[in-house]
Amino acid sequence: MFSRVSRPVLQQLHRRSTNVVRRFAVPAAAPSPEVSIAIDPSGRGIEVRLPEEKSVFLHSCWLMEKTRDPNRVQLESGERLFDSAEYVSSPSGIKEEGKIRNIFLDHRDNEEVLVLQYKNGLEDILSTECLLNELENKYIQATYSPGSSKAAPVSLSMPTKRYWGSDDLPAFTIDKATHHYDEVMSSEMALKAFLEDLFVYGTAVVKGTPTDKEEYAKFLHTFGFLRESNWGEWFMVMSKEKPKTEEDTSSVASVANTNLEVPFHTDGPYNRNPLQHQVLQCIKQSPIGGESQLSDAFGAAIALKEDHPEYFDILAKTKVFFRYTDANLDVFSERSMLQTDEKGNLENIFFSNRVDISPIFENLDEANKFYYAKQLWREYFYDPKRVATFKLEENDMLIFDNMRLLHGRTAFDEVDTGADDQECVKAEGSESAPAVVDGMELSTLSRYLRGCYLDSIDIRLRRFNRLSSQPGTSKIGRATVSVGSPLADINGAGSQKRAFSTSSFIRLDECTEDDMKLFPPTIIFQ
Repeated sequence: MFSRVSRPVLQQLHRRSTNVVRRFAVPAAAPSPEVSIAIDPSGRGIEVRLPEEKSVFLHSCWLMEKTRDPNRVQLESGERLFDSAEYVSSPSGIKEEGKIRNIFLDHRDNEEVLVLQYKNGLEDILSTECLLNELENKYIQATYSPGSSKAAPVSLSMPTKRYWGSDDLPAFTIDKATHHYDEVMSSEMALKAFLEDLFVYGTAVVKGTPTDKEEYAKFLHTFGFLRESNWGEWFMVMSKEKPKTEEDTSSVASVANTNLEVPFHTDGPYNRNPLQHQVLQCIKQSPIGGESQLSDAFGAAIALKEDHPEYFDILAKTKVFFRYTDANLDVFSERSMLQTDEKGNLENIFFSNRVDISPIFENLDEANKFYYAKQLWREYFYDPKRVATFKLEENDMLIFDNMRLLHGRTAFDEVDTGADDQECVKAEGSESAPAVVDGMELSTLSRYLRGCYLDSIDIRLRRFNRLSSQPGTSKIGRATVSVGSPLADINGAGSQKRAFSTSSFIRLDECTEDDMKLFPPTIIFQ
């Protein structure tokens, strides 16, 4: 039989065996929640009984996928060398070798672990702290540092987004997310702060970036990967035609390459693989006009859903064509302007009235509702509280999430490019740009931005989460864990919970100092 031993009993044992226990103090602590674990009678998995009478069932295959067995995992990468689905025999059955034979708690490397033994003789060892954290929050995952066999629960959650014009952020100005190149390059924490702003607000500015393209590209590669598009790996935003060679087939035709106003839009919605982040570096700025404009259309769509769910659903369920064509290519995709997941939660936005093609509807009423929904969303994202207008200075780098924010530009006046005393908008203390940049004589341009797209920036931020943030912890991550009999015994009438201790000793004279450190207010042991 297994018995529950309370603190008064421990004190009696202490008095009876002072030569064994006197050295150890029993710490006072608040009661810990209790979690029990038992094998399913079929052997297909285990039941984890959490506080508040909540149970989670974990399949044998799911548990196998957590293995760190060097014969089944390439330890350096953490990649599995098997497919757990091979152990399933039918929609409701599992092969004998995949069934769980036994489970028990143990302490290894000063860590409480759950040991699982399968009928094929294999054994897996899971950190109970990591397991409980993941059960409460799927974004807290067991993580192994290089060269370490001990797992730690690390949060993979991204920073919480703050939507412009919401109660949380009534207004946004670019100074909230402005950083400096020297600081970002010299400090990983400054780089992390810059990336966090990018995810929280959807945009950020870095001042004082280098004009030299090679040096600038090295900076970009510290947090993202250059993405080539139909505009090339790099593109130029200027009010004159880009010089091209016969081998250069990148696109050039765009209203952006004029001095006209550019209305709000997302870039490249016609790409089947959407463009994630857009980067614009100001090499030369016009003294008259040319202000950058951003709108949190993602936040606007969330507000639209709250106020007018019917019209949100129309934009989420109606697919439109986005198409771009020129002399060298014809690219298109079909997608809704508001992209949602299976539960209807907004994931991405796509909008460009320059390249969209509306569908043909079954009747005029449906068509009218679609155009009304589109116009209603426009009113939300043109609302001044969701719009930021600012003017980039030379060597400013603007980056924004192209699937959250819309961007645009005010018109700018062409100036006499031949004038020697042409004025430009420069940051205070900045050096003058070279006479020729990217093969372009700046004296012939009134405004020039160097552009590119970046992918996988979130990889870098998640790395920083791992290096510098506190490990993820849940309310039950430090719970007292016990291992019980199969579910049929636990749930049967008059059954008694059978459990092993979180400590490793059986008799008092086998108690160690490490065991005493593990005592919660109530201990369950054999």
